[in-house]
Amino acid sequence: MVGLNLVFRYDAVHPVGSAKFGEASYTEMLQEIFLFMMSVIFLLAGLKGREYRAFTNLLACFFFASFIREFNNYLEHWFYFVIPVLALAGYLFIRDFKKFWPALEKFFSLNVSSYFLIGFITTFIFSRLFGKTDFWQLIMEGSYTRYAKNAGEECIELLGYTFLLISASEFYMAVTRKRIANQNF
Repeated sequence: MVGLNLVFRYDAVHPVGSAKFGEASYTEMLQEIFLFMMSVIFLLAGLKGREYRAFTNLLACFFFASFIREFNNYLEHWFYFVIPVLALAGYLFIRDFKKFWPALEKFFSLNVSSYFLIGFITTFIFSRLFGKTDFWQLIMEGSYTRYAKNAGEECIELLGYTFLLISASEFYMAVTRKRIANQNF
């Protein structure tokens, strides 16, 4: 958390271009790195823990699609890059439909799922609501600036991604420990 605060402070003091917390800020770059890491971690966890694969494959696709989406300012037609990932996710869901629900249940029976839910709700629900322009205009009235809104939204979004990355890492370690324990018997 201290590291995140240092990144936020750096971005507040050293704006890239004409905007604080813009697309080239360290806060944004960390979001992109975390999303890519989560897609790889969930993919690898599914390879190690077959009983989770139907769920982790979809998570890997979801986070990779979110990773691509983060480049919306650089890719005018970013959605066309997401379509194949969504098609793959749809195919995997249909293919593994019967395995999906038991995998989902097993994942949410683990302690790491708490971090996952906290991160998911923080990033994909709370930060979106918190970052609504009309909310910030109500708070700041005549002194509204987009910088403050962006700072609040992007910082909370990265906080949520941090919880998600912790969850993904802990999940991978749990699957690895379980696999090693099973091999020793």
